[in-house]
Amino acid sequence: MIERIKENFRKNHRSLFMVENKDLTEKIYELYEMFRVCFGIESEVRKLIVKTNNLKYLNDLSLKQLGKTVDFLIIEQFTDLPPNTLLRFLETVAGKGFIILLSDELNLGNFNIRAIRMLKEKAFIVKDVFLLDKIMKSISYEKNFLIDNYNKELKLTEDQDKILKNIVKILKPNCKGFASILASRGRGKTVVLVS
Repeated sequence: MIERIKENFRKNHRSLFMVENKDLTEKIYELYEMFRVCFGIESEVRKLIVKTNNLKYLNDLSLKQLGKTVDFLIIEQFTDLPPNTLLRFLETVAGKGFIILLSDELNLGNFNIRAIRMLKEKAFIVKDVFLLDKIMKSISYEKNFLIDNYNKELKLTEDQDKILKNIVKILKPNCKGFASILASRGRGKTVVLVS
């Protein structure tokens, strides 16, 4: 699991965790603190706590959050959210960010079953404290791997590198071409254009 997290970090991808045990809530904050230290997350912690089942309000709130970027997102009882609203919240997480979805159990009552299936395929699923402790212990051995293996000023993701090569081809003299860059939020489109 740690290797996948590190690989996601190197590729500028998000890491998604699904936690199906309410007793793990306190451990989540310890996990966040460890990730913050290991991966060099320097941004301040801002909490947006909303306790409501009003789906219209949550949908409007998710629209207001678009355009904001966070490194770490925790959503409780995510199975109550419609998939579009949930994914809007997930889109606010920057590349290399961490997403934790908390739920007592994966209750598929009114949630989109395909979305849950996709999340199960892509997420790290944590069901017990022992697994979370094991993750935290192995991460503590990896502290500061970021500093050794990654230079924030020079390193580009593989996707950014491919895009940059294609743009350079188009910019050559006597070459006509059109480039359109489409990617999710936090993928580094602006960085490529500034490079």
